Amino acid sequence: AALRESVALLGQGERVLVLPEDPHRPADADTHIRPFHYGFVELCRLHRRASGAPLAVYPVAVHLPSRRISVGGALFHREVGDWRASIERTTAEVRDAVRGLYLALG
Repeated sequence: AALRESVALLGQGERVLVLPEDPHRPADADTHIRPFHYGFVELCRLHRRASGAPLAVYPVAVHLPSRRISVGGALFHREVGDWRASIERTTAEVRDAVRGLYLALG
């Protein structure tokens, strides 16, 4: 239901904030970032199916010690080859971008 509602909001020109971290998994010692769920990639797939257009994903890092936020450039899911591999590739690309932004802030 949440993905369908998000696709509908995107179709109306709204923006959607997704927090993909898994709160039940241990955080990285250096960045305190937890592993990502891949639901945001499914949102990208559903948006493309509904609109025919790719969905930009903007990685965001929040560095609590410095009370600073950094927003990276747009990333896009590319369905190339195996479905599972493409989801894992996009998830890793976004996670790595967030990690890089976080480390640059600290």
